[in-house]
Amino acid sequence: MSSLQLLLLGATLGLFGLIVSTEGMSNGRDDMKIEEVRKFTTVINPGCQVRFGVNCSALTNMTLLHIKSEGKTDCYHFLWSFIGAPTLLMARTSLNSTLNVNWDEMLEENVPTPSITFNPPALYSFGWSLVKIWIADDINDVVQLNQINQSMITGYQTKNFIWERFDNISYQNSTHLSYTLTAKKYIHYFNESKQVFDLGPDGYFKFTIRMKSSNGYSDVLPYMLYSENSTQVDIAFNDVQLNLTETDYPGHPRIGFKYLVVQGAHLKDLKNERMRLERTKTLDDEHTPGVFETLSVRTPILNKTDQSFIQWKPICYTGEVRDVIDSVDVWSYPLQNASSVNGDDNVQDSILYSYYGADVDSMLLEAVNISFGTQQDGFYNKTKHISWTYSTGFGEPPQDFVSTLVFIIIGIGLGIPALIIILSITYVLVKRLKQPRDDLLLGR
Repeated sequence: MSSLQLLLLGATLGLFGLIVSTEGMSNGRDDMKIEEVRKFTTVINPGCQVRFGVNCSALTNMTLLHIKSEGKTDCYHFLWSFIGAPTLLMARTSLNSTLNVNWDEMLEENVPTPSITFNPPALYSFGWSLVKIWIADDINDVVQLNQINQSMITGYQTKNFIWERFDNISYQNSTHLSYTLTAKKYIHYFNESKQVFDLGPDGYFKFTIRMKSSNGYSDVLPYMLYSENSTQVDIAFNDVQLNLTETDYPGHPRIGFKYLVVQGAHLKDLKNERMRLERTKTLDDEHTPGVFETLSVRTPILNKTDQSFIQWKPICYTGEVRDVIDSVDVWSYPLQNASSVNGDDNVQDSILYSYYGADVDSMLLEAVNISFGTQQDGFYNKTKHISWTYSTGFGEPPQDFVSTLVFIIIGIGLGIPALIIILSITYVLVKRLKQPRDDLLLGR
C-alpha cells in the first residue's frame, strides 16, 4: 500500500466520527418532526353573558379559559379554571363537539350532577387541580415533608385565593398563546364570617400558561420540552404570607403543593392499573445544566392510545429572575389514592367535580404532593420566592433529545483525535517502509 493510500485511509477513518454525528443530527431532527400543526382558538368564560351586571368576558376576577386545539381528525380542549381551586380539565373530542357550561350550577357548591359537558361527549378526559398549599416548619432542616413532624405542617386551601387575569400581558394567535393570572389576596374564614387579607406588601401567587402548536424547547429555565399536545405552566410564589400575624409564621418554612389528578375512566375498566410516577435519567444536561433526570406522572393507556401526563424537572428557582445559581431541589412523594368523600382531598372545590360530578369517586383519582428546598438553603425566608415549571398534556411525556450542536461537538471531539492518531501511525509506517531501501542504497 502506497503512502498516499495510507493517508487517504487515515483521513477517511478520522472523519468517520463526524459522519456519525451528522447521522445523529438527522435522526434527532426526524424525532422532532411536527406530526401535525394544530390551530388554537380561545374563549374566556364560554357561554356566560352577564354576571354581576358586567359582560363575562370583561370580568378579570372570574376566569374560565377554554382553549381549543384543532387537528385534522380531532380536537383537544384545555379548560382552565381559576374559579375555586386552580384547575385544568383536558378532553379529546370529535371536531364537531361543543362545550356547554351551566354557570348557575357550576358556581353553586357541591352540585353532584355535571354542569360542564361536551356534545357529543368527550372521547377521553383527564384533569388536575392544585387544591392545597403546604407550609411546614422545618426546624431540623430535613427538607422533605414526609420527614417533618405532621403537627408542624399547615395546609391552606387554594380555592380561597382571589385571582385576577392580566389581559394586558396575555397574548395569543393561532399557533402560540400565553395567559397570566395572579392572586394577591386570600380569604380567611372565621366561623361563619370571612375576611379578605393581602398576601403581603410584595406577595403574589402567579400562574403563566403557555402553549405552542409545534415541538421544541421553552425559552424559560429549566427549558422544558413541549409539544403541540401539551401546555406549559410557570408558577411564581413570591413573599406569600398566609398566616394572619407575623408571629404565626414558621421560623423555618418549607413550601409544598398538593394536586389532585383524575383520569376519566372507571376503575373497573382499568383492571387495577394506577397512575405511576416515573424518573427518566439522561447523560446530557445541555438544556438544564446540572439536572440529569425528568419526572413524570403518567396515566394508564385507554383505547390503545389515550393517555396523559404531568412532567417536570426536579429543580426550581429562588429568584424572580431565574438563574442556575439560584436554584433548589423539587421533591416528589409516592402517589396516594384520593376520594371526594375525604374532606381533605377537596375535589369539590374545582371544576373536576363540575365535570365528573359524584361519579369522580368511581374513577382513577390520585393525590400528588410536591415540595421545594435544599438543606442549608436558608429556607423559604431567605429569598421568599419560588419559581417552578411543569408541563402537562396528551400522549406520552416528551423525551429530551441531543441537539445538533452537541452532535457536532461529539463528532469533532472523536474525529480530530482519531485523525491525528491515524496520521501519526501512517507517518511511522511510511518511514519504516522507506528504511530498508535507504539501507540498500548505502550498502552500494
